[in-house]
Amino acid sequence: MKKFVHFLDIPVRLEGLEGAMSDFEDERGCQVLIFASAQLISIAQKKDSIRYFLQENGVYPDSFYLTKYLRTFNPLVKQIRGIDFLNRVMNNSSQNLRHLFIGERFAIEHAASKAKSENQNLKIVGTIPAPFKDEFTNEIFEWATIIKATEANVIWLGLGTPKQHEIAMKLKDEVASRIVCVGAAMSFYSGDLEKCPEWITAIGGEWLFRLSREPQRLFRRYLTTNIHFIALSLMDYYSRKTRNKVKRETHSESFGNRE
Repeated sequence: MKKFVHFLDIPVRLEGLEGAMSDFEDERGCQVLIFASAQLISIAQKKDSIRYFLQENGVYPDSFYLTKYLRTFNPLVKQIRGIDFLNRVMNNSSQNLRHLFIGERFAIEHAASKAKSENQNLKIVGTIPAPFKDEFTNEIFEWATIIKATEANVIWLGLGTPKQHEIAMKLKDEVASRIVCVGAAMSFYSGDLEKCPEWITAIGGEWLFRLSREPQRLFRRYLTTNIHFIALSLMDYYSRKTRNKVKRETHSESFGNRE
């Protein structure tokens, strides 16, 4: 059974939270799990390395609008937010999993403290605060050494887009651990950022809620990302129409030749 639908050339998984959990628990599953926002999809169409990375790993639709658009072509597509996945794993983690958090210092420390208080059986073997910069080549080897020393087999990346994905690209070649890119979900989970009310999320207003809380940081990003994502959706839509038209014409010609 087909378990994904494409947005342009990026395969997006259909299975939702239960499917992501199954992939996470399966040793043969993708090494890196990604919860894709409209911003990430937009960046992937501009940056080849990110696009190839998404094509090779497990991409789940975090964005309300990406999910809604893809449901036009496959009604089985389910939105899965990074915060929901993080909550599920922290509350139901098996004892053979050893977790390590990488991200903003206070967010990962608060997240680790919360997780331990809510699940006494949870094994969190370390936290690595990431410095505030864009390039982490020098840190990757140091982090890989720490990961191997702690025997962490699940790495949670709670950094921005595409910073965390560029780190995951390099880190996955150095360690065998499962890597999960959750971005701001780490700060929502820890309580360092206010979580959007469920009813606002349900109607697609989470981006407006976040914009109201961080207008200076998010206004420019949302403006450019949203416009580009709409353009990409139109490109994808008309590309599908063209392919379907060609298929119908080819099928019609083949049927006519048989007659």
